[in-house]
Amino acid sequence: MIFPKVQTSRVVDSVAERPQPLQKARHVVGEWLAEPERRARHRVEKAERLGMEGLPLEAECRRAALPAVETNPAAFPALDRFALYGQLPESDPARRQANLERALSIAREELEEQPIEYQVYALSRLALFLHSEAGRATDAEPALIEALSLAAESGYPDLETHAWVEVARFFLTLRDRAGLEAVIERLPADAPAMHADGLSGAYYHGLRADVLRAVGRWAEAVEAYDRIIALHDNIGDLVHGAEDRLRRAVCRARLGDAAGQEDDVAWVHKRLADLPLVSRARYQLALSELALFAGDGEGALAALNALPEGWREDPDLTLDTWLAWQQAYLAHGQTAEARAAGDEARALAAVKGFTLRFRLEGDPEAERASSAAPALLARTRVFGQ
Repeated sequence: MIFPKVQTSRVVDSVAERPQPLQKARHVVGEWLAEPERRARHRVEKAERLGMEGLPLEAECRRAALPAVETNPAAFPALDRFALYGQLPESDPARRQANLERALSIAREELEEQPIEYQVYALSRLALFLHSEAGRATDAEPALIEALSLAAESGYPDLETHAWVEVARFFLTLRDRAGLEAVIERLPADAPAMHADGLSGAYYHGLRADVLRAVGRWAEAVEAYDRIIALHDNIGDLVHGAEDRLRRAVCRARLGDAAGQEDDVAWVHKRLADLPLVSRARYQLALSELALFAGDGEGALAALNALPEGWREDPDLTLDTWLAWQQAYLAHGQTAEARAAGDEARALAAVKGFTLRFRLEGDPEAERASSAAPALLARTRVFGQ
């Protein structure tokens, strides 16, 4: 899912009215808030403008700047240090977390203009790192609760929406239906200013579509996917256009739109050879889900047996695949195999730092009744009123 530059909230009536340092900071903050996939796309686009050698050079410049900043931090503006610690390339998770916490500390203690705004962004990025990169998903709860509280108190609708987007992304990571049902009403179809159009709009509407699909609001999900797919097609994004068509196909099947479902699947099948491994695996998962909905347990297993080699290399894909195996085995009457697949899914979720909540029967009411993040769910329901 694309999530390019995120704009900060409308603290004044227009961007032109902002103090110049904050106008510059909008680009800086938006870049380092990127999730890995979104950041990769941003860097590819930048590479096309600067030449491929520009990207490693940019990273090296940031690393080279660190000793000077550490030695004499007072010589550098707080906003520059905030951005540096947030963007600094770091493969070691402990050091990466320390850098993000340093950025948060600067936002809390040193930034005099819009401190709440920058704190919300820093907390959001810290939470994203914990649940998507560090394998400590439930440790992200306190940061998200604080971000949600600050945004709610700020009175800025765009900042509140940003916080809700981050909470929704967290609940999607946890496959937490109770949380997603609590947050969906805070993600309106008419996106606020910072998510209204362009690539930021593409991310917002894509995430909203995924949440709607996860909670079974099929018709609304199709409308949201229509919007995001049009944006993908306009910028020539084959990968995300294909994956969102697969998601839309499942929603269309639930609505009885067989022709629409077949069109989406056929569109992806025609381009399958041009897609990366993860997208080809997602194609097989979609075929399995569609077969299950049609009552074809054999077809569901056949689709999973045709998964491309290497599907275990992506943790999110692997988790979704084990859940798909579980459902396919259940539909085929292979209870022991279904239980084993569920155990694999739970084990992988534990590695990612959260408890996967489901019963072997896949009882939707049981899924709604519990959450892997009860504290955040409770706060979400309070703020959502």
